[in-house]
Amino acid sequence: MTSAFFLGLVWHQLTFTAHDLGHMGVTHNWALDRLLGTFIADFCGGLSIGWWVDNHNIHHLVPNHPTHDPDIQHLPFFAISKSFLNNLYSSYYRRIMLVDALAKIVLRFQHQLYYIIMSFARFNLYANSYGFLYKRAFDGKRARGGKWTFYVEVIAIAMFWTWYGALLAHIGDWKRILGFVLISHMVPSPLHIQIVLSHFARSTQDLGPSESFVHRQLRTTTDVICPDSLAFLHGGLHLQVTHHLFPRLPRHNLRKASLLVKEYARERGLQYHEFGFIRGNGEVLGVLKDVAEQARIVQMVASEEIREALESVH
Repeated sequence: MTSAFFLGLVWHQLTFTAHDLGHMGVTHNWALDRLLGTFIADFCGGLSIGWWVDNHNIHHLVPNHPTHDPDIQHLPFFAISKSFLNNLYSSYYRRIMLVDALAKIVLRFQHQLYYIIMSFARFNLYANSYGFLYKRAFDGKRARGGKWTFYVEVIAIAMFWTWYGALLAHIGDWKRILGFVLISHMVPSPLHIQIVLSHFARSTQDLGPSESFVHRQLRTTTDVICPDSLAFLHGGLHLQVTHHLFPRLPRHNLRKASLLVKEYARERGLQYHEFGFIRGNGEVLGVLKDVAEQARIVQMVASEEIREALESVH
């Protein structure tokens, strides 16, 4: 099981490199960065770099917008705004995000289930990746790179399951296999907590088209205070504000650039938000708890209205 632990650590760190490649922040050549990203994300990790780029680019355009940002659309597991309690329409998924029976149960306890659900978040990435590739297989549109990127991804993912499946086949009985799968997938779970940390506790209001790009990024994003010695654990994502303003900037330049952004924010009277890892987790849990309480109230009101309607009939 030690090897499963270290495989999880490798996946954790490789995700940051795939993130940089998805932003064309390594070679700055689209085709080369996409090929390298496919090798790391698809072949090494079993995830679609194409899905991630498609999803993540929208997130950068409209961060924390309940209707448009797929990075905060996590029903039935999480809702960071009461807007999600109203069967909100997602422009990214092109469907209504229903508050179904499962959501009504989970959302009431989302702040208590947060870390448990995040432990299994990688499995959700598989579902999103393969759902995206399935739709793209029947999509007549020609995205940048043409169909070759699609075929390369499918081949790379097939190769991932070949080597990972062969690895599991040589581990032993089903109990050891299950343990290996769970450990290797749960060890990278801090990554998912790191990703949402910079947004879940921030504003989800829509201030309209008059709001500037810079103001929206600063209003919906926060940095995570981290010493340089531990920066590798965050892969540069702790400097999220500067990354959102300059997404193609290589991570080793983010620290210096963030000082310039802070100076600019002071000059313009803009708020540059940052907090420590522990305090940030507390704020995220606070937001989840507030929405959970609102979900309980909504359900209580709905139940009371149903009861009154039934009584009026009789």
